[in-house]
Amino acid sequence: MDEYFVEVRAWKARCGSPRFVALAALDRYVGFRSVYAFDADKVETIKKARSTANLQGVPVYADQLLLDFDDVDPSSLLLFLYDEGIAHTVYNSGGRSTHVHINTEAMYGEHVPRSHKRWVEAHAPTADTAFYHPAGMYRLANTLHERTGLRKEVIREHQGKRLLIPAVASPAPPTAAVTGERSDELYPLLLRTKHDGGGRKSYAWSLAKIAHRNGMSREEAHAAITWWNERNCKPSLEREIIEGKVSDVYGRRAPRA
Repeated sequence: MDEYFVEVRAWKARCGSPRFVALAALDRYVGFRSVYAFDADKVETIKKARSTANLQGVPVYADQLLLDFDDVDPSSLLLFLYDEGIAHTVYNSGGRSTHVHINTEAMYGEHVPRSHKRWVEAHAPTADTAFYHPAGMYRLANTLHERTGLRKEVIREHQGKRLLIPAVASPAPPTAAVTGERSDELYPLLLRTKHDGGGRKSYAWSLAKIAHRNGMSREEAHAAITWWNERNCKPSLEREIIEGKVSDVYGRRAPRA
């Protein structure tokens, strides 16, 4: 059986070289963990680089889905899990959030963060989805909250079966949206990578402006920018943000599904 490793930190921000522990030994630690686990080769790559930047598209492992409900009620999801007999644990984060850990069938591949995010968007739309990427971090149980001084503690635990999350394939290029003379200006820009702190939101707005200027329909622009967001925006922006940027340029009519 392959062994996988997670990064652990005492604080949200890393101090010094990345530290990894075997996923099977994670319950011995407090602080923060990487949302996803890595194989031994990828761990060595990260250690040498001393960074988890540029990990978009690397294969990762998960056998839990970690959720964060920041000051919102998770009851709808919890009722679904209970009715379906899915094993899960509910935590008070020590702050405003409720955390839910769902036991899942093991998943490995570059699609795992994308698959998690799509499942959460469909079944728990009020949950935070910002950390579903290979560099995402998540608070461990028994960790003291930095503002309240309270521990992340179990509220209740429910035994059951593991959740099977469908694998979501890598998005196909938006062929219909970027073919033809009118897309010559947009297509190279869709291939550019934008990282956190690099103006991802303003870049999405610029893409919408260029699409509009080149005569693309609202639906074509939305498809093209969504493709860029899922492939070359690291971490990807919330779906609502993309819709908002397109709406800013094209008007406030919601795009067709």
